[in-house]
This record gives sequence, structure tokens and C-alpha cells, in this order.
Amino acid sequence: MRMEEFEIKMLEYLDGLMNERDRTAFEQYINSNPEAQERLSSLKAADTILKSEVLQQPSKNFTANVLANLHQTPLTAPSILNSIYLFAGIITVVGICITLLATGAFDKLQTTIDLNNVNLATKYIRKSLPAVSIDGKLLVNTIVVLNLFLALMILDRGILKPLFQRKAEARGLRPYY
Repeated sequence: MRMEEFEIKMLEYLDGLMNERDRTAFEQYINSNPEAQERLSSLKAADTILKSEVLQQPSKNFTANVLANLHQTPLTAPSILNSIYLFAGIITVVGICITLLATGAFDKLQTTIDLNNVNLATKYIRKSLPAVSIDGKLLVNTIVVLNLFLALMILDRGILKPLFQRKAEARGLRPYY
């Protein structure tokens, strides 16, 4: 009996969904297998705990109350100061990476990964897989570009937009989105 089938049978047994013949056969199997007895006893304990808990019911107008008060909950965005810290950290990492790229630290970083030697791939794929060449300099350049894009998004959404919205609100202008 496969493990999945056994788990399903145990749950059916605990819920009393088995007919008499299946229940008798299952009990014989359980009695002859100490591991199955242990698993069944742990499931019985969990079942007892779950059945003893009282399910709390929300009030009848819970959904109406939540929907009526939804507009009162303000959306909290990260503070401008936190966005500045994050922006400064990203710019620092980009600066370090660019410095290392300029000194040639990643010029000789090249490797080839043979996908046929990866255990997970050979388990599911029967065809021969190609070898993948990785260029360290290209990889770091890609990471730098992605970090610069992230930094620009944080600058725009986390720093400049809230700053300009506050200035517009202070002048009594309608904020733009």
C-alpha cells in the first residue's frame, strides 16, 4: 500500500467512513504493522485535539462591519527615511560592484555547469542536457543594472512621490497620483 493511499485510509477509518469489510481489513493491517500503529495513534491524538476545539463564529454582521469601516484604515507606506536608507544601501552596493568590475575582479570568473551532472535534472529528464557557460562579469553587470532599476523605483515611489505629495498637500493643492 502506497503512503498516500495509507494516509487516506487512516483518515477514512478515523472519520468512520469505511464499510465493515474494509474496516476489518484495515484493522488487521494496522495490528500487524507497528509503524502504522504509531502513525494512527498520532493521527488519533491530532483528531481528538481538533474535535475538542470549539469553532468560533463571527457575528452575523461581521462582513458588513468590515466593509463599512474599510475606508477608515489608512494604507501605511514605508516612511521616506526608510526609503532613503534602502536607496543609500542599494547605491552603496552598486558602487562597490562597479569598483570591483573596474578593477577586473570578475574578468576571470567563468565556469561551465554540466546540467547532466545535476541529480534533480537526471531524475526527471531522460534526454541529454547542454552545458551552461556562466560569465562572472556579465552576471555582475546584470545584477548592477537590476539594482539600479530597483534604486530608481525606490527613489521614485518611496522618496520623491511622498515628498511631492506632502508639498502639494501643504499648499492646499490636490495630490496627484
